Amino acid sequence: MSVVIVLGAEGFLGRHLVHHVAADPSGPHRVVGVDRHARGGGGSYAVDLRDDAAVGHLLRTERPDVVVNLAGVVEGTDDELSEINVELPGRLMRMMASWPETRDARLLLLGSAAEYGECDVAQDECAPLRPASAYGRSKLRQYERFRAVADAGGQWVALARPFNIVGPGMPRHLALASFAEQIAAAGGNERIRTGNLSAVRDFLDVEDVVTALWHVVRRGRSGEVYNVSSGVGHSMRALVEMLVQLSGRELTIDENTSASAGVPVSVGSSEKLRRETGWAPRIPIATSLRRLLGQG
Repeated sequence: MSVVIVLGAEGFLGRHLVHHVAADPSGPHRVVGVDRHARGGGGSYAVDLRDDAAVGHLLRTERPDVVVNLAGVVEGTDDELSEINVELPGRLMRMMASWPETRDARLLLLGSAAEYGECDVAQDECAPLRPASAYGRSKLRQYERFRAVADAGGQWVALARPFNIVGPGMPRHLALASFAEQIAAAGGNERIRTGNLSAVRDFLDVEDVVTALWHVVRRGRSGEVYNVSSGVGHSMRALVEMLVQLSGRELTIDENTSASAGVPVSVGSSEKLRRETGWAPRIPIATSLRRLLGQG
């Protein structure tokens, strides 16, 4: 039986990955969920991932075959972003490489499409990295740490770069989750308020994303970066209109066109991931939006 540690197991992506790996027919796998907010017991640990001693004790006790680091923060001060998005994965790579209990384990780090910044065409892994946000810059710094370790060799480590993710359990501060919540709460002939909807984004269902991450762990190559994306761009306006249509309600979209839309276009190419691991997305965007509305 392999031991799989998921750091950030109580987050949106973490909960889905824990369930996916536990149900994987290639197992059995014993999945150990680790999160600061974990309740403990039943294969989960409540650990502050900034505590090196606690993380080290966990790793040396569990002797994992796989570690997936999904811990991260999207907003905060530069110091907060650096501590979790840069320093934590850096320390994790050093710790795992230094101990015989973890030296042979596979480590998957989570990057972000935010590392690419603005683009006009679907970005592959060779595209220039020009992050436009503090979050993207922190993920770029993580990549630089990853690249140094991977180039040195001697440790299995890969990095996945998901684009936008949609599905049940999405944090409420994310745009599509906020829109779905407004739609669910609205009566007939009401308005839902949005920011600027001109941006084009590449969305994948959360189940397709966790399947991709597990494909990288099982079939990917050490030292490689893999985009996790559909390769299809959708305008945010089209997605909001689809949510309204799926809800069956007569609602007016009140768009604040003067607000910033962020990076105008963010679409990724996952050709490398598909070619090397056999992964392919399976869930249509309409199905993902229906599930987000609680309809399936």
